[in-house]
Order: sequence, then C-alpha cells, then structure tokens
Amino acid sequence: MRDSFDPAAYRVVIVTLDHHAAGPAARAMPALERDFPGLKVSIHAAATWAENRAALEETKRAVAHADIIVANLLFLEEHIEPIAPDLAARRDALDAFVGVVADEKIVNMTRMGDLDMSAPSSTAMEFLKKLRPKKGAKSSGESQMKMLRRLPKILKFIPGKAQDLRAYFLSMQYWLGGSDDNVREMIRFLVDRYSGDRFGRVEVAAPVDYPEVALYHPDLPGMGITTEISELPTVTPRNGTVGILMLRSYVLASDTAHYAAVIRAFEEKGLRVIPAFAGGLDGRPAMDAYFDGIDALVSLTGFSLVGRAGLQRQRRGCACAQKARRALHRGASTGVSDAGAVGYLCPGPRPGGDDDARGSTGDRRRDEPDGLCRAARSVTRAA
Repeated sequence: MRDSFDPAAYRVVIVTLDHHAAGPAARAMPALERDFPGLKVSIHAAATWAENRAALEETKRAVAHADIIVANLLFLEEHIEPIAPDLAARRDALDAFVGVVADEKIVNMTRMGDLDMSAPSSTAMEFLKKLRPKKGAKSSGESQMKMLRRLPKILKFIPGKAQDLRAYFLSMQYWLGGSDDNVREMIRFLVDRYSGDRFGRVEVAAPVDYPEVALYHPDLPGMGITTEISELPTVTPRNGTVGILMLRSYVLASDTAHYAAVIRAFEEKGLRVIPAFAGGLDGRPAMDAYFDGIDALVSLTGFSLVGRAGLQRQRRGCACAQKARRALHRGASTGVSDAGAVGYLCPGPRPGGDDDARGSTGDRRRDEPDGLCRAARSVTRAA
C-alpha cells in the first residue's frame, strides 16, 4: 500500500485515528487496481504520531502527493495540530477532500466538486447539525444513522450542487459501515466521481447497512454478527455469564482476533460469553439489549462506557456501570489501567493499531495467553 511517490500513480490518502481500516483497504486493492490502474491507497494513523515521529513524516509526505484525501476520527488537538497545516496546504490542489466524523476544523476543509464546507453557513453544515445527538439524549446514534441513510435518497433528485452534498453523505455512510465491502466501494465511488477523465466509468455499489447494536462471535458464519442472542454458540456455563462490550468499527473491519481470543479464553474457563457492540462510544444500547442477568461485564472498547468522539462521559459511565446486575469487571481487578480493562492484555484495540493485527497485514496478532488466563480467572471470581 506504500509507494515511492511514482508521479504516474493516483493516490487516495486516508488519515484517521488508528489502523483498523487498513485491513479492508488492503483486501480491496486487487479489485480497485483492476478498475483504476496505477491507484495507490495508504492509511495513516494519528494515534501513532506521538511515539513515532517517522510515521508523522510519512503521513505528511503522503498528504503532499495525494489526489484525494479522506480525513476522519480526528478530534484530539494532538492529532489535529501536527497535520492540519499540511492538509490545508494540499486542499486546493486535490480532486477531493472529504472530512467526515471529525473535528469541525477538519470537516470545514471538505471540498468535493461544487461543495465547499469552508464557505460560511454552508448547507452541508446545517445538515450535519441535524445529525448531532440532542443534548442529554440517550441514543446509540441509530436515529442519526436513519437520517444519514435517508439524505442521499432525497438529494438524488435535486440537481446541481446537491449531488456533491449527496456524495459527502454517501462517503460518511460508507465509512461508518466500514466493512471490506463499504471501504472498497467508498474508494471506488470517490475515485470514479472525482478523478476526472483519468479512468473509465465504473459501477459502484450502494453502502451495505449493518445493525447498530448486535452480537459478535468468531464461530458464527460470515462476519460473525447476529442480532439474536439465541444464535450464539451454546455453552453450558459452570461459572456464570459475562458480557463483553466491543467496538462496532473493529467488528465490521474484521479486526477481531483480539476479541476472539478473549471470548475463547473465557469460554474455556466455563463462562457463558455474550459479546455485544453498539454504534459509536455509548455502550448503553448494547448493555440494555443483551446484558440483562449477566454476572460480570468486561469492556474491551478502551473508552468510558458512555462517551462520544472526543469526549469521555465518565460520570454517566459510572452510573451505567452501577446498573450492571452484579459486577463490572474493569482494570482494578486485572491490574491494568481503567482505560483499557482486559482489552490491552490480548492486546486489544490499541489507539495506534497494530501492524501485526488481523485486518492490517495478516493474521498474526499475539494472543498473550497468560494475561487472558489471569483475566478469565478474575472474571470467574467476580461472577
């Protein structure tokens, strides 16, 4: 996915929080290269920059040579400030800049055809405000996703600038449903629409919808996703039932080796496991839907139980934890930080991703069985 900046190449550069989208992008490349000869796609993780200056410099070089940039999940100042000047400097030379699910400074750089979000009081920004959850709302984002799915259908019939606005919301929909299919079609859609006459026209599939709140298990068929608890593999629990809270984005990207390792370690200890996820960083919808009657709760998200991008709502998270039936298993009982709970032991979804993670360069993620066994014993005691 990296190249020496061959001037004949056409480059799509994705600047995001971590590497979990690298797997879908890598698996998409054979199909994309057939449609777009000379296409290069690179993923750059902002969470690696603090400890790896070379990664930041590589990102800056990629941005300077990009033809299309997709920037997302950049909310923290430490992730925005190092790259924002480079993004701004390259913006006007790009075929398209797509800033989605990010800080307003990044979103405002969006320029796609006639759509320019740097313009004051842009129509796009008014639509985005409607997608924001209302103050105090206890929502998984499902209502916002319903609106996001409706908008492109409505805008399809409005000519002119509305078509670029539609392209923006479709890009967001592809990204939030970040499976192999959706990441591939997002890239295909953007290159097909904004690369001019460089390539021939191609057919682009619509975004695939996935449930906002659901269950994952490595023994389920396909992507391992179901909404029915009865479809989880049957295990006779000897030591209680544990609910595992996961990140939807990792499940959709098939970056799940760490989740599978935790699930299997707990099942080997005689625990029934209910692994669930919700859209965004608010775990309450998954807990409400699936965790009734559990004996312990393990969070593998690396975030507070209740939050949203760029904000940890720890007070609400504590209140949410107190509602769990009998026990909330967090970092104090495993000897690791509260931010990571069991997640970092296997290792979990570290902020910077893992080059050896399934979904990035193969299936070589370390399972760290000793840490998992300690965690499983700790949960068994809590149950």
